[in-house]
Amino acid sequence: MLLLICGLWFSGLLTLIPLASLAAVLLYTGYKLATPRLFIEQFRQGAAQYVPFLATIGGIIAFGMLAGIGIGLATQMAFSLWRSHRHSLQLARYDDHYVLRIQQNLTFMHNPHLLALLAKIPEKSVVIVEHDSVGYLDPDVQAVLDDFAENAPQRGIQLNQWPLASR
Repeated sequence: MLLLICGLWFSGLLTLIPLASLAAVLLYTGYKLATPRLFIEQFRQGAAQYVPFLATIGGIIAFGMLAGIGIGLATQMAFSLWRSHRHSLQLARYDDHYVLRIQQNLTFMHNPHLLALLAKIPEKSVVIVEHDSVGYLDPDVQAVLDDFAENAPQRGIQLNQWPLASR
């Protein structure tokens, strides 16, 4: 608040400061805030950490503070979604048996991955579903599973431990 008041009160005085001096002060302050050690630490923590960091910095430089922070936030959210979806569903094959492991609560965003896994199951197979750790299945996910269960007998697929609609 004090900074805003001073900025408005002394706005005429601020225009008298040479831009080169102001740029030097901003560069010095930026260097103190974003030391090379900070960049090295981000790179050591892996791509999930340094990609959003670099996206934020690049966005700030290219588009301004607010847009840069938005770009960094969107990048971090994309990485979080990717990590969340990476191991949520797994399909393992044991001869003519397929085990579909559902390892976390599923939402509608898991549907494309679930549909792709279910499409890999050939005719005349046995499908076992491990879903003990799942507390919630989104109605859209349940609809995909119900549709597969409805069409399974026509394809000669036997289903074991199929998730119930009441979950």
